[in-house]
Amino acid sequence: MMIDIYCTLISNTLKNMLVNGVEAIQIASAIQWKADLFASADLRQIISAKEFGLKIKRV
Repeated sequence: MMIDIYCTLISNTLKNMLVNGVEAIQIASAIQWKADLFASADLRQIISAKEFGLKIKRV
């Protein structure tokens, strides 16, 4: 069941945002593990992570 949730998060991230597969996996992992902070230098990834409610930091 955990795998299904993870795959759904990745799929939804890719459909709705302009990120590639690796970036989507990173966002989905942060969501799944309830990360306190998501840091990235990639603006598209930051926008996507913010859309999913993650607290973000651009580095």
